[in-house]
Amino acid sequence: MESLHNLANSVAGRRPKRQPLKVLVADADAVSRMIAVRLLERRGHDVCAVEASAEALRTASHKRFDLVLLDLDQAAGDGTACAAEIRKAGIRNGIHTAIWGMSLEVGGRHEILQAAPAFDLLLAKPLDSESLTKALRRLSPEASE
Repeated sequence: MESLHNLANSVAGRRPKRQPLKVLVADADAVSRMIAVRLLERRGHDVCAVEASAEALRTASHKRFDLVLLDLDQAAGDGTACAAEIRKAGIRNGIHTAIWGMSLEVGGRHEILQAAPAFDLLLAKPLDSESLTKALRRLSPEASE
């Protein structure tokens, strides 16, 4: 039935409705967190926002997310260790969750990603619409709209 609905939409020139991503945002900075949440919600994604990496770890252990955005510059926790724990839990459960780091300092991007292999991608903070759109296209072309 779903494929008939998609066919009818494509014949009518409409795109099938995409599934929103379930995204967890963990950022100690309230303004950066709000920017990330708003950019994602504008694209229709379901966003859960927390302040610290410990909260992110607890939340990710109780709910499945398609994408986790973690602040690497957290004073009250280690975003790198949190990413590693989320990645380990996903491996145990046979689930791959995209984990992206956010940092004010992305100049040493290669070194950061080598030191933190749990991250799939590193984004500069504060997020902007263009860089988020490009990054979301890596997950799914529909996710960036």
